[in-house]
Amino acid sequence: MRFSRPPLRAWLAVQPPGLSREEAVLEFVRQRSGSEPETMAQFLDRLSASPTRDRAIEIYHERLLIGSPTAAARWVRSLPRSERSDEMIEKTAREWMRTNPEAAETWLLETVLPPERKERLLRQFGR
Repeated sequence: MRFSRPPLRAWLAVQPPGLSREEAVLEFVRQRSGSEPETMAQFLDRLSASPTRDRAIEIYHERLLIGSPTAAARWVRSLPRSERSDEMIEKTAREWMRTNPEAAETWLLETVLPPERKERLLRQFGR
């Protein structure tokens, strides 16, 4: 994992000593996801497949959901289909249903989530 972008290197330079690379990546994502979602999405795309990347993606998704379920929904749809992306679709739908059920339902029906999982989610919310 190389930290080649100046903002990341600058951020690392002011962090307390002793952070492992993995801890640094996760903290960077935690701190910047809310204020720089596009930059963080690009950062995650460039990370090599690893457990650290997986955890960073989870953190990013959680931060997006807090700030904007709409943004989280848009980002989740950009991910390649996998069991993990299906789980993020479900989590996004659950959170979004609480604040905007109509938009969440419309979005959910357009996702690649298997039909039985969509139906189960919609039933949970009385839709």
